[in-house]
Amino acid sequence: MFELFFVVILALFIFVSHKYIKARQRLKRFQPIIDVEREASRIERANKSAKAEREKTEKEIEQASDEVERLQEQLRPLEDELDMQSFGLYEPKYDFENSEQYKTELSAIRREQKELIRRKTALLYPSNWTVNNSVRAGQKMVNEKIKLMLRAFNGESDSLIMKVKYNNIVSIERRIESLFNAVNRLGETMGCQITREYFNLKINELSLVHGFEEIKQEEKEEQRAIREQMREEERARKEIERERIKVEKEQARYQKALEKARRDVEQATGEKHSKLQSEIERLNELLAEAEANKERVKSRAEMTRSGLELPRFGGVFRACVSSL
Repeated sequence: MFELFFVVILALFIFVSHKYIKARQRLKRFQPIIDVEREASRIERANKSAKAEREKTEKEIEQASDEVERLQEQLRPLEDELDMQSFGLYEPKYDFENSEQYKTELSAIRREQKELIRRKTALLYPSNWTVNNSVRAGQKMVNEKIKLMLRAFNGESDSLIMKVKYNNIVSIERRIESLFNAVNRLGETMGCQITREYFNLKINELSLVHGFEEIKQEEKEEQRAIREQMREEERARKEIERERIKVEKEQARYQKALEKARRDVEQATGEKHSKLQSEIERLNELLAEAEANKERVKSRAEMTRSGLELPRFGGVFRACVSSL
């Protein structure tokens, strides 16, 4: 019985093993197909990941482009300013204090100068200049030439304008015109010339700064006169005070002497009485004169105090006094 059971188990084992071997053989035949499907699934997952990464990168690129555009917009005024500086046209630093009107007018003139440079009308120059039969090389040489001419003219003329005072505009204007002619002579061989329109803008700038210097000089002279007037009034006040003290002392002395003479005359007789009576009359006259002097000093003091208003200087004086 046991032997039969063993035989059955062995037969089943052989049968299952045979089936397993056949299944492995069939699986081996279909392995390439399974591998392809697995690889396709992996590639699909990789594609999805790559797509997501690409979309993320594209978004970052778009954001970076927007940021670059924003920064370029912010830098554009600086680029324009650097371009103007390459022609020697810098922002002036004149001592205009708090005069907004002069600052505004100066800014307008400087904008006109920059506009002529941008439009390339600040100079006359040839458009067909060639170097070794090359128009491009010729144009490059012309551009370098006009840039050097403008740098020379702007740099020197701005330096001259900064030196202008209320009393030297004629000499400064002549020097700027000499500079204008000298720079244009340097460009004659290539036909490059700074225009009279641009030169006139520089003269307008010079006139503007000179006008402001004149106003500042007038204000200085007016303030100097005010201070001198105040010193004179202070000296007058001190003199009046000295006179007041002197007059009051004399008045007190005469009053004291008069009171003594009146006491003495009551007890005097004869010639002494007559002398004391004459002394009383003299002291009365001196006391009256002292009182009159005291009134004159008082009147002068009042006139000096009222003179502080200085109406001939008007509002300028009051503004100066308030700032002292």
